[in-house]
Amino acid sequence: PPRWSHPKDGCAVCRRWKPRPAAWTGFSRPACGVSPDGPFGAIDRRMIFQFARDAYYRTNIYNRMLRRHGPAQIYGLATDPIPGDPARGAGMLDGAMVLAARRRMLGDHIFENDLRSTAALTDLYGFSWLRDLSALSAPAASAWAAARIGDWLRHGDRWDALTWSPGVTGARLLAWFNYIDFVTTAGDSPLRADMAASAAAQLRHLANTVRAGKRQGRRPTRM
Repeated sequence: PPRWSHPKDGCAVCRRWKPRPAAWTGFSRPACGVSPDGPFGAIDRRMIFQFARDAYYRTNIYNRMLRRHGPAQIYGLATDPIPGDPARGAGMLDGAMVLAARRRMLGDHIFENDLRSTAALTDLYGFSWLRDLSALSAPAASAWAAARIGDWLRHGDRWDALTWSPGVTGARLLAWFNYIDFVTTAGDSPLRADMAASAAAQLRHLANTVRAGKRQGRRPTRM
């Protein structure tokens, strides 16, 4: 292990100088927590690790690895404690969605809009709006929701730093589990099988994220 000590010209953080004792044999870290390779050594290593990890997550190899297992099944939970808003659901059928407390005209191709708000993107890709469509209890609402999920599976079912972050992914999976029976009326529909395969891949990615965080000594992100 490195010998933690302040450099002779003084610590860049606490501006103090602690000479090393002649018979120094310990490995204790100084009070300011600065290592011999500078105050930003540990930060640089974390940034390099995150850059390399994100580059790997973007590859086709990682995408195939998440899906290398056999077919999966998905079962409805129907445990959403928050009631849906049928007025918002009716607005979606007219092309309007409420994201980040703002009403936005997105049309039918909701994932093709250039949203600049991180909060709006989090709401959109978290699929919490499924509860509002479910509150309509109309076949048109179910068909619209199924079409939008199909769009996401075709264009968004790959890792992205924001839309596959632990919080957004967890919210999306919970929404799918709660409203899978609303979206897919037939138990053996192709869409249900595709959602199950994607949900299994997203769960594996979350497990990889937790393991990577533990290796870096971080607590898992709350969802």
